Amino acid sequence: SFAATANSSGSMSNELLDDYEEGTWTPTLPNGGTVSTISNARYTKVGAMVYAGCYIHISSITNDSNGFDIGGLPYAVASGNMYHGAGAITYVHTFNWNGTGALSGPTPYSGQSQVYFHRGDGSSATVKNSAVQALSQFIFGVVYISDS
Repeated sequence: SFAATANSSGSMSNELLDDYEEGTWTPTLPNGGTVSTISNARYTKVGAMVYAGCYIHISSITNDSNGFDIGGLPYAVASGNMYHGAGAITYVHTFNWNGTGALSGPTPYSGQSQVYFHRGDGSSATVKNSAVQALSQFIFGVVYISDS
């Protein structure tokens, strides 16, 4: 319990740390491919806010026009157009960004347990599997809201 001082109207009685949890999760490539080794795929959940991050090694990605998505988030993203998570890509191993416009941060899929990536060139296009064939190691983190 984080005891709170009443606000000016006297209506606040206390603040409770709601639903704190931490653990591990298993990243996947739902549109095809194999995550071969997973290092430090961890999450923390406080109330409806979830942070999930990972360092993954990818052994293959299907060469097609499906989006490059990473799934397996520990909680589904809240429904109702909750695409506004915050995240960052913090490491990419030996990868030529041609064709991707440089990835932007991860975008949560509303109502699903996965993220996707927009091209970082100012277009609204999403990055396709075919554009990331040589991607082998990848670190990212995302904060999003869950219904759970």
